[in-house]
Amino acid sequence: MHMQDRPIRRADDLGKTVESERPLRLVIVDDSQDVIELIRCIMEREMEVDIVADGNDGTEALFAVSETCPDVVLMDCEMPVMKGPVAARLIRRYFPEVRVILMSADDSQEHRKASEESGAFCFLSKSKLASELPYVLTQVQTAALH
Repeated sequence: MHMQDRPIRRADDLGKTVESERPLRLVIVDDSQDVIELIRCIMEREMEVDIVADGNDGTEALFAVSETCPDVVLMDCEMPVMKGPVAARLIRRYFPEVRVILMSADDSQEHRKASEESGAFCFLSKSKLASELPYVLTQVQTAALH
């Protein structure tokens, strides 16, 4: 059975397993195409998600969200044109059902604070994406099903 063929399951309030309607819809936004491709590879290997769009800055993130109605936006903090925390704040204001995960290669307190202040679901260090991203997306998926 291929990963795409497996249903997504969750426990309902009675402890029974219930199938979800569809995989998470994900938008990836980073000014590095290499990072976008790395995330695609992680997702193909680790879990079933639907990558519905990608972009290179915050304005492209806003456009992608308005066009594709994703569940999650995974976005870099430091990008040209519009930075991730600014775009996250706008996404949360106009599309409150969309969860935003901010990430950065610079795992600084400044980025973590900006992420929290923007209303992002969480902040991830790019150095830990392979190990932490599948777990975080599972948390988002579980929260969305309840």
